[in-house]
Amino acid sequence: MRSNLGILILGLVGLMACETAGPRPEANPTWSLVEELRIGSFDDPGTAVSDIEAVAVDAAGTMYVAQRLDAEIAVFDGSGQRTHTIGKKGEGPGEFQRIWALGIRGDTVWVSDSRNHR
Repeated sequence: MRSNLGILILGLVGLMACETAGPRPEANPTWSLVEELRIGSFDDPGTAVSDIEAVAVDAAGTMYVAQRLDAEIAVFDGSGQRTHTIGKKGEGPGEFQRIWALGIRGDTVWVSDSRNHR
């Protein structure tokens, strides 16, 4: 019983110290959005993206955009220019049916395709 009381007292003292230490954050912080990069275009089919399922960015700033409807991965460089496409609709090697997720591991782009079960 005595040790539990000591822990309770120390906990209350620590809570009071946290409560009084340092400045309090603003009650209503101000947020703003700044566009840093825009990829894709409605006007240019060569850069347009469709229903985006996932996005991954590697260490060099290359962006991989999984497009669910097109069953392909659009690749953009760090400046937002589309450089190439990975895959196409199908069931063979390098082809996708339903891209569910993608990511980067080292120098490898991995893709999960739920309809091709791989």
